[in-house]
Amino acid sequence: MTIKQEAFSRSEPDRGFTVKAFYLCEPNNGDALIEVYREGEPYRRFLFPAYKIWNIAAHFSDIVDGEIAGDFSGYDLAGWTGFSVISANEKKLKPCGKCKGVGAPWNNSASVPCDDCGGTGTSPNGRQTTAGEHRRER
Repeated sequence: MTIKQEAFSRSEPDRGFTVKAFYLCEPNNGDALIEVYREGEPYRRFLFPAYKIWNIAAHFSDIVDGEIAGDFSGYDLAGWTGFSVISANEKKLKPCGKCKGVGAPWNNSASVPCDDCGGTGTSPNGRQTTAGEHRRER
């Protein structure tokens, strides 16, 4: 593994933690090397997708919170794709009976909010309703 250049460095400590990120040369150029320091000493070193390294900088305070708490929640947040998995026991919302879940009454566009669901595209009580039932629920 060969370092190409430093991507960023945080020299101002956050509760004793600092970080450096490095772009790598072929064949590892899709990854970046992340080095976390605690009180100036090497603490954690890992590879991270190069296109996401700015999430490390943006969520460094969350990363420090997680390190202090003894978990990886800050790293999870920095690596999060923005997509979530809905657990089996989580309530599933049903689409609005009027706009059929698109949030707008016409043209399959949410640019004009549905007057029944307010643009959320879901029934207020979580079950499929007709437009008339939807109005009575509110």
